[in-house]
Amino acid sequence: MKLTDSDKYFNYLRMSSENFVSGDSMVTISYAFRIGTSTCEIGINIFLTTRAVTVLFFLALCDASYKFTLVDIGAEGRHSDGGIFRNSDIGKMLSSENNLHLPSPSFLEYGGDAINYYIAADEAFPLTLNIMRPYPGRYLAQDKRIFNYRLSRGRRVIENTFGILAARWRIYRKPIISSLSTADGIIKATVCLHNWLMIYESKIKSEYRHYCPSNFIDREKDDGAINEGDWRKETNGANLCHINRMGANMYGKNAFTMREQIKSYFFV
Repeated sequence: MKLTDSDKYFNYLRMSSENFVSGDSMVTISYAFRIGTSTCEIGINIFLTTRAVTVLFFLALCDASYKFTLVDIGAEGRHSDGGIFRNSDIGKMLSSENNLHLPSPSFLEYGGDAINYYIAADEAFPLTLNIMRPYPGRYLAQDKRIFNYRLSRGRRVIENTFGILAARWRIYRKPIISSLSTADGIIKATVCLHNWLMIYESKIKSEYRHYCPSNFIDREKDDGAINEGDWRKETNGANLCHINRMGANMYGKNAFTMREQIKSYFFV
């Protein structure tokens, strides 16, 4: 029907073939057809007042192979940004007696002090002994800029992991119309399927990989420049957004000293 008579296809399914594979649910498609141009604003207002729009925070860690290793889903956007991380399972485990089972501190170099294993994070997160964030500011000394650059290289892995997830699972391209429990289940399911596909494709030749081919992720050139992955072309306007600051820009002396030691190690 699609190939022979596009008008008949549209009249029968009440949508074009492009919308049929857009990833929309039947509910969102029905809104697109029932709300005319002149009533669009009224229809959206009714939709927002009759159906609560809630932001779910999705915190996660990953490994070097773009697989999720720890996921925390469910904090709602109506809570304060600082309280979201502090009250999350990940935040609680980091603040307690090593409930994340991180390895014991190790030496970066002979004769130096033992350094904690840490999570590479951005400026949205607090600086602690287990979370390392970049130095703030634009006009920094060379050693601080080198530290920020090296930290961002590690942080780019989780950025690509989220990017692959958002690009491959179309459910993330628009607000999820469901209950909170269903949305939570959807996120968990896509995370599990993502990991399964990444593990499967790691065992086959690169030319046969379709979920995450080699050009789909960011690649670093010999001169340090970055070739952006194709996932960035598919996630423009995706329903995933960056979080705001998760904690105060205050830190203890031990965390400051640890960052200074890592900075000196990177600069040598």
